[in-house]
Amino acid sequence: MKIRAALWLLGVIALGAILAGLAGSGRLTVRTDLMALLPTPQHDALVNATVHRMSTFGQRRVTVLLSGDTEAHRRRALQAMAGVLSASPAFDQVIARADDALSNGQRKHLTQLYFGHRFHLLAPADAKALATLAKAPAGSQKAERAREYFTNRAEGRLYGLGVGGGGRFVDDPFGLAEAYQRATLPNPAPNLRIAGDGTFYVVDKQGQRIDVMFAETRDNPFSLASESQATTALRHARAAAQAAAPKADIRISGVVRHAAVAAKRAKFEMSVIGTGSLIGIIVLMLWAFGRVRPFVLSLAAVGGGILLAAVVTDVVFGSIHMLTLVFGTSLVGVSIDYCLHFFAQRLATPDPATALARVRRPVLLGLVTSVIAYGGMVIAPFPGLRQIAVFTATGLIGGWLGMLLLLPGAGGPAPRPGRALRLAGLWRSHGPSRLAIGHERRLIAGLSGLAIVLGGFALWQLSPDDSVRVLYNPPPQLLKTDRQVANLLGSTLSTHAVVVTGSSPAQVLSRETTLVDQLHAGPRPAAAVRAITDAYPPVAAQKANYARLADTLYAPHGPMAQILAQAGFKPGKITEARQAFSAAHGHTLSLSDWLASPASLSLRGLWLGRVDGRDATIIRIDRINDAARFHRIVSNHSNAEYIDSVARISSLLSHYRRLATWLLGLEYILAWLVLWRAFGARGALALLLPPALASIVVLAIFAATGATFALFNLVALILLLGLGADYGIFLRTAPANHAPAMLAVGLSVATTLLAFGLLGLSHTPALHEFGLTLALGLTLTFLLASLLGRPAADTATSRPD
Repeated sequence: MKIRAALWLLGVIALGAILAGLAGSGRLTVRTDLMALLPTPQHDALVNATVHRMSTFGQRRVTVLLSGDTEAHRRRALQAMAGVLSASPAFDQVIARADDALSNGQRKHLTQLYFGHRFHLLAPADAKALATLAKAPAGSQKAERAREYFTNRAEGRLYGLGVGGGGRFVDDPFGLAEAYQRATLPNPAPNLRIAGDGTFYVVDKQGQRIDVMFAETRDNPFSLASESQATTALRHARAAAQAAAPKADIRISGVVRHAAVAAKRAKFEMSVIGTGSLIGIIVLMLWAFGRVRPFVLSLAAVGGGILLAAVVTDVVFGSIHMLTLVFGTSLVGVSIDYCLHFFAQRLATPDPATALARVRRPVLLGLVTSVIAYGGMVIAPFPGLRQIAVFTATGLIGGWLGMLLLLPGAGGPAPRPGRALRLAGLWRSHGPSRLAIGHERRLIAGLSGLAIVLGGFALWQLSPDDSVRVLYNPPPQLLKTDRQVANLLGSTLSTHAVVVTGSSPAQVLSRETTLVDQLHAGPRPAAAVRAITDAYPPVAAQKANYARLADTLYAPHGPMAQILAQAGFKPGKITEARQAFSAAHGHTLSLSDWLASPASLSLRGLWLGRVDGRDATIIRIDRINDAARFHRIVSNHSNAEYIDSVARISSLLSHYRRLATWLLGLEYILAWLVLWRAFGARGALALLLPPALASIVVLAIFAATGATFALFNLVALILLLGLGADYGIFLRTAPANHAPAMLAVGLSVATTLLAFGLLGLSHTPALHEFGLTLALGLTLTFLLASLLGRPAADTATSRPD
């Protein structure tokens, strides 16, 4: 026995070393991103890729708005905030001015890139003027006005502004490269304006200026370490800004704030649930066994199970989600059941080996039914459920191993029988089970009929809720701030997009250009969108630009030659300039080179590349002005698909809720087959009827009260199957009036209610609903298991008093 305990201790030490090694190497990460828990549309790779990419848009960005106080105070406040955030290792970039978006090296590279392709890349205004010059009759007013547009700029550059655009005046007299660079400067939001000093601002409905600053977190904000650092830096930055502008209204928006709320809630709930469960379990075990040793050993066995669960989950999934840890904290109240059965048996059988032999089979059957319950969730392609299932199933197996290896060799003297055992004996002998004596067949038939009736009522009245809100319910003030910031910036639909596909990048970009032009057409555009072609013209458009330059500005004896001649350049220099233009023929900027350059920093995330045999790009929607017109335009393009990521996720949650319903039914069938081998058909039905009927009653209560029903309610019912079967197995395998078995089951119910019932206090709707469902279901299951839990032989031979 002691050798087994030593083996268990070595295993726990090894698991602890592995966990410490994972943490030390940075391999062990705890995430707070609720989107990581959600399923992905496996049947549609394009939608999957689009939704995933959309979920990362702006994920690292933090937006700061300052209004009120004086302009000088606001400027000092922004400088103070920028200084604090720049000094923090949590932030990779702080953009307080337009120049901050690029480093000196990036700006130089960009200038050289645009200058090298100056004959193919034209600013929208330049392209429009050039088209007019090419189409209007020579000498017409339109042609002369378009010609003056370029010649006036050339003269201004020559006599006023000097050389710009990355080269000598002779190389680009019309400043085409410089104009293109200015026109394609990244703009983080539609309503954003750039002041003369390079600072950003927006104007509200009252015409008041509101200063704007942006920052980018260095790492994923849903990483626990990154979120903590970023939150601290933002708190210090806010304090510095308030000191510089006491009367200013400071609004901060960003995903990192939501990550901070989720992490804070999860930490609080872990501590409340863990501490509450621990205190409750200590009190119960001292009351039941009269010694501290059973509690300490049980906690050690459970701790080994949680270590195993943490290691396996991190190895399988690469990280552990905070919600899994909150859920896993409740594992204490479930896996400790095995230890409770062992110590309760020792009240009647002091010898550890004999006690273990008597509980080994029912504990194993209970473990198998629980693993079956969770095993079904592992099959589903739902990351959140799969991670919770793996964590819980391995944790239960670890707790069971602790009972087998640790408790017999380290259990010490037998616990002292006390009042708890006497109360359990009275409940066992005079409780609900007396009603079943001689009437088990009729009772099972009646309860089965009741289950059918209540089940029909629940199916008729229940209203499912498949919204993403079941996973996260942000504070109203945080949502209000986000909406205010988004409205002021003019970006309100960040979860909506259109994905455009084609057989090649050129075809995709051509289709994107056509669609964007249609959306922008008219005095009031159907939507405000962002697309790659805002900054990168397709190769066909670049060639068209070159051809128009060749026919107009760079035609023989055209405006280029005339401007250079008027400026005093010799014929040789003019010839060289024409040769440079001729040499650039076909020298277009490729999409791959543009994506690899700083020019694409703000838009490269919109290019999906090759997905499922097609090239694809995303048109991101900032705002829809005319919904009917917008959807009509998109639907007319067979290679364009509108995607609302939130609606897609809700649809997936609905799909997996229905799938989980069928899965729950299948697991009952599998559990019945396992129990049928040990207890026969009627005995297996008697064991599964308590959790089944309790589940149906809970659903009927929800239906009658108008409560919603979501996926995580089903998860609770899956767990209820495993727990309810456990209770019935222990009661049905023990003698008719065996008090220790009833004591163990009663304590199991109490500890599980302490663990999972406390989830009802959670601010996360999914956990709240889970805890409430399980608390009601467990109470009903215990009463029904007590009613049907007499041994089959005793039930068959006994008669009512």
